[in-house]
Amino acid sequence: MNKLLAIFGRFFAKLDTFLIQFPKTVIALLLIVCGFSLHYAFHNLGINTDTTEILSKELPFLQDRTRFLETFPQDEEAILVVVDAETPERASQAVANLVERFKRETEGIESVYAPGEGAFFDRHGLLYLDFETLNELAANLIEAQPFIGALSSDNTLKSFLEIIGLALTGEDRELPVDLNPLLDNVAHVTEGLLDNRDIRLSWQQLMLSDEQDLLSTKRFILLKPVLDFTELIPSEKALQSVRAIVEDAKSALPDVSIRLTGEVVLEHDELESVQRSAQIASFFSIILVCTALFIGLRSVKLVLITFTVLLMGLVLTAGFATLAVGHLNLISVSFAVLYIGIGVDYTVQLSLRYQELLRRQIPQQQALIQAVRKVGPLIMLCAVTTAVGFFSFVPTAYTGVSELGVIAGGGMFIALVVSVTVLPALLQLFPLKPSAKLSQSIFPDWVYEIPMRHHMRIKWMALALTLAGLGLLTQVRFDFNPLNLRDPKSESVATFLELLETKQTSPMTLTILASSESEALDKARQLSRLPSVESALTIFDFVPEDQEIKLDMIHELALRNYSDPQSTGGNFGIGRPVR
Repeated sequence: MNKLLAIFGRFFAKLDTFLIQFPKTVIALLLIVCGFSLHYAFHNLGINTDTTEILSKELPFLQDRTRFLETFPQDEEAILVVVDAETPERASQAVANLVERFKRETEGIESVYAPGEGAFFDRHGLLYLDFETLNELAANLIEAQPFIGALSSDNTLKSFLEIIGLALTGEDRELPVDLNPLLDNVAHVTEGLLDNRDIRLSWQQLMLSDEQDLLSTKRFILLKPVLDFTELIPSEKALQSVRAIVEDAKSALPDVSIRLTGEVVLEHDELESVQRSAQIASFFSIILVCTALFIGLRSVKLVLITFTVLLMGLVLTAGFATLAVGHLNLISVSFAVLYIGIGVDYTVQLSLRYQELLRRQIPQQQALIQAVRKVGPLIMLCAVTTAVGFFSFVPTAYTGVSELGVIAGGGMFIALVVSVTVLPALLQLFPLKPSAKLSQSIFPDWVYEIPMRHHMRIKWMALALTLAGLGLLTQVRFDFNPLNLRDPKSESVATFLELLETKQTSPMTLTILASSESEALDKARQLSRLPSVESALTIFDFVPEDQEIKLDMIHELALRNYSDPQSTGGNFGIGRPVR
């Protein structure tokens, strides 16, 4: 190994002996190459922020996902709008209002879908009630016919209070609802109005007090936004449009809560966090590196030269990334911070060796050549081992990490090349003058003597800390939930966590595609037996049962005229069997 390093040392010394003779030419050529690299990267280096692209398409679960999205494309990259209101009626009104607004936004929204809402459920919704619930609803409606008829003919507050008064005095038949909840709700609404609060009375909640699914005040809207994956944040424009509509709707519906979550919003918030973090990390890494260089090198000129070499290497690495990969992803975008942190080490080692040789009164050019000859092989060894570590990422199916390995690994060799060529050329053009101050240590001499004086104590202390660390290592638990990587206080994450609390609204589901009805039903039965599965549904569970019996019941209800308390005729919309 020593012989090999000596060979490389002589090679670097001969190379720099030649290059130092033409420092301006070397720097000019490198600047031209950097200019081409910067131009090439600026016009060709893309940014792929599609999170599905950071994993290999050959993975089985991604192939299954692709087949699923081909069958149900509306579930891909969706924005989930969660609407909460005090009453089911108000929630339905808010959803209808938002759907109308979203459909008018054609540039940022591709499609709008409100589950459980629309003309289909308006006509066929009663078929989805189980037989007992539908029978109870029919009985309540028949009993309520006089009450509904009276309100239909005169729906003023006076008429409503007169009907309640007749029911309380026993002069009329009983109301079709329990009087106590009705009176409590009327009192609540009255108190709210007196306090200038918009509180509404829900007749659905009074008529169907036990049917929670029908009375849900939480509704959903699925939006498919138009995404641009060439942008760092592909959903930025679409979400701006959606949020503008939501804010406008909140002003028009102050009593309704409207929140955004879903895959697109969660990723958008995460990308914004990544963008801010990358900018902050790059800024502070440069500041800290410059500070450390100034403290260690104690030469403004040398710090500027080192920073110039670092910047040139970063530009060349960007060009290499464009040529080798062609784009950056959410993981490989961190290559700049890695390069700054690791690449600066090579220039620091050469600079410090160069300063040391100058303090020995060795001539400028000879000091440069000797520094490169002694340090060049060592930093080459560092570059090779570091690059090998990064290149080990390449075989993984995690494409995002694999691409980072290619870029960062190549960047280490670029850092080596610019360190042994550009740095000596710049130091030849802008030589340093030896200074007595450079011989002074940053810390007192006794600080440097501590490891030698107390070597046994340090060894035992290191062993004790290692054993303690191994003990604590047994308590480490791996968190598989990527949601915990996001800000729990953001609206999208808080809403998502709220939806996870109940099985009816939980977005955490598994999807299995089956080739036939029998296969689907058989898999559902098998899965429902597993203790880890709360429920297993197939598409056939969304076809109402006992449709003929239910239709007869609905048909009988439709014959009654609810606008006339004395009439038994009339017309209701009658659904057809749902297939």
